[in-house]
Amino acid sequence: MALVSFGLIGPALYQLLLVNASISDDTLVRIGQCGELKNIEHMDVSENLIEKSFPAFLKLMRDQSDHLQRIVCCDNPGMKNSASLTIPKSKNSLQKLTRLDLSGSLKGDEQVLQLAQSSCFKNLRYLSLKSCKVTSDGFNRLLTSKFLRSLEVLVMRHNYIKHVEGPFGDLDACNERQLGRDIMLLKLLDLRDNKLGKIFLREAANFLEETVVLLWNNPFAEDCESIQ
Repeated sequence: MALVSFGLIGPALYQLLLVNASISDDTLVRIGQCGELKNIEHMDVSENLIEKSFPAFLKLMRDQSDHLQRIVCCDNPGMKNSASLTIPKSKNSLQKLTRLDLSGSLKGDEQVLQLAQSSCFKNLRYLSLKSCKVTSDGFNRLLTSKFLRSLEVLVMRHNYIKHVEGPFGDLDACNERQLGRDIMLLKLLDLRDNKLGKIFLREAANFLEETVVLLWNNPFAEDCESIQ
C-alpha cells in the first residue's frame, strides 16, 4: 500500500483525509491493519469505493486508537448494498469518538439500526444520516437506541420521515432513571426536506421541548398541529 510504503501514514499523523481517492474495501482494511493510526483524531474517507469494509475498519480502529474523535464517510454509495453493517463486538471502545457522518452512504432503516446497535457509538454527540432513505419507523427506533443516549445533534435531512413520536408519550410520567439514562436529550434535530405532514404528533411535544428543530421544506398540511 503506497500510503504506508512511502511513510505517509505513521504514529505522528493526527488527521487523514482521503476524499475521492478511489479507496476500495481492501485498501480501507489495509489502512486499518497498518498499526500506525494510534494517534489519529480525524478521518475522512468520503466519496470513495467503500462497500462492505466499514464495520471491519471500525473494529480495527477501536482496537488500536484511543484518540479518534471524528469519522466522515459520506457518499460511498456502494455501502448501500452491504448485507450487514453490524460492527463486531470487542472489549475495546472508541471512547473519544463524538462525531460520525454517514450521509448518503446508507440505505433504509435496517442499515441505520444495525449501526445504532453498536456500543462503540455510546459517546457520540453528533450523528448525520442525511439522504439515507430512513422512514418514520427507523427514525423513531433510532431515538430509542440505548447506545445513542449521548447524542446532542442529529441530522436526518432529506429522508422519508412522516411523523415524529419520541420514546415516551408523556415525560411527566418518567422516573429519574429514565430521564437520566433512557432519553436522548437532543439540542438540535434537523428534519428538513422530509415528508412531515404534521409538525409533531402530540406525544413528541414534551420529548423535544428543549430541542431546536429545523423543519422547513416539508409538505405540511394546512391544518397541521402545533406542539403547543
